[in-house]
Amino acid sequence: MTKENFIEIPHGKRKSHIHVVPNNSDWWNDHLLFRDFLRNSVVDRQLYEKVKQELSLKKWENGNEYASAKTSCIQSILEKARREKIK
Repeated sequence: MTKENFIEIPHGKRKSHIHVVPNNSDWWNDHLLFRDFLRNSVVDRQLYEKVKQELSLKKWENGNEYASAKTSCIQSILEKARREKIK
């Protein structure tokens, strides 16, 4: 995703990232698939929660470092969601 696709909104010591993407883009569809899969998979939802809790204990220079640290977990769950969707 390029810099043009999101807006940073500072508030307090943090920033919110608001992503703007076209409906039905791969990015949009992957995020919805990930969300819906986690809603239905207790095991994967707990895994993602555990990873996020562990990462939240670390000090990060910025939110992008935190996001990068959880990427492998997200990709693994997303691949599983895609396989399940194909069945």
